Amino acid sequence: GMWCMREIERVAFDEGYLAIRLDAYEKNLSVVTWYKQQNYQVRGNFPLIRSSGASKVTCMEKLRKDFNLS
Repeated sequence: GMWCMREIERVAFDEGYLAIRLDAYEKNLSVVTWYKQQNYQVRGNFPLIRSSGASKVTCMEKLRKDFNLS
């Protein structure tokens, strides 16, 4: 996980992206917590309607200045 995240941030930096945004299933607390530990900020939640019922997705973002390039 950590290697992949650093590689994503490196590529985004090299390509000039200003931010990385991702969505995480709200009930997957371990993933949401891990992204927060990687300095991703919660930007909001939105409903996810599926045939099995409704749930929520957490939208997260990390700005270029906070990318981990080490």
